[in-house]
Amino acid sequence: LLSAIRHLTLMEEGRNRRAVDYKNLGARELGSVYESLLELHPLIHLEAATFALNAVAGSERKTTGSFYTPEELIAVLLDSALNPVIEQALARAGSAVENQQAAITNLKVCDPACGSGHFLLAAARRLARRLAQVRTGESEPPPEVQRAALREVISQSIYGVDINPMSVELCKVSLWMEA
Repeated sequence: LLSAIRHLTLMEEGRNRRAVDYKNLGARELGSVYESLLELHPLIHLEAATFALNAVAGSERKTTGSFYTPEELIAVLLDSALNPVIEQALARAGSAVENQQAAITNLKVCDPACGSGHFLLAAARRLARRLAQVRTGESEPPPEVQRAALREVISQSIYGVDINPMSVELCKVSLWMEA
């Protein structure tokens, strides 16, 4: 167990050891780790009491369709699909701030192949920014207002499913870390 904890918390580069920076770990890094893990298959030898990971080049990743979605594609998709929905909801809500807040938090975003949650995080940030703008009346709301809005949006408006249960867990961790 101590060896496992050391491997999870320290990186060795030559003769130097440094702590792993989990504070800045995001959906992109988790997605990369996840894709790498899909290319490894565990081999457990009970008689010899050993464990090994064998690399099987892209087999499970390809068969499950697990691929990282580039940020540029996500931005275009959010611009063309989510932004119009947000603006329509706000237009229907009228000018009362309470109604506009409810219009945003009542929106639901579902990713049917959530993977590490990269798309859902981007959608949550977009919704949270707009919610914070409505609450403050400012085009650049303060970070603390955006963080509170992000927690609210993630808890009320963001949904993800995936054929791979490991993806769902990874997505939940990504969303939790962001919130």
